[in-house]
Amino acid sequence: MAEERGRDGRPATVLERAISRAQQATLDTGTVLWVLAASDVVIINEGPPEGDQFPDRPLVVARAGATFLAVYTHRDLAAEATGGERVVVHVPALEVLRRVPASAGLVINPGRALGLEIPPTGLRAFTLDVLETSVSW
Repeated sequence: MAEERGRDGRPATVLERAISRAQQATLDTGTVLWVLAASDVVIINEGPPEGDQFPDRPLVVARAGATFLAVYTHRDLAAEATGGERVVVHVPALEVLRRVPASAGLVINPGRALGLEIPPTGLRAFTLDVLETSVSW
C-alpha cells in the first residue's frame, strides 16, 4: 500500500487520513472523533504559553453564530495563520477536548479542503463519552 502524502509532499498524519476517508464516506465521523482524541494537534496561540502551561489565548473562529476553537493536524497547515505574536503549540487532542467550553465547537484545519467542523453540542457529547468510557482489564 502506497503511503499517503499531503500536497506539500509530507506523509499524511493518521488524523488527516481519517478525515480524508470521512470526506470520501468510507469512514464514519464517530471513528474520526476517536482518532482525533488519540492524536496530537496544533493550536495557534497569541504568544508562547508560560512555561509548560496549556495555550491560554488560542485562535478561535466564529461560524454561524457559534464559537469554534481552531486546531490543525500539522504545523505546516497552521503556518499561514501564524506570525507576529502568534506561535504554534503542539498539544494532545484529548487535553484540548477536556478544556473546550461546552459552548464552543472545534474546527480542524479551518479554511482547508481537508478539514472538519464539530458543532458545540456534538463536541460536548463526544467529549463526555470519551471521558466517561470505562475500561476493564
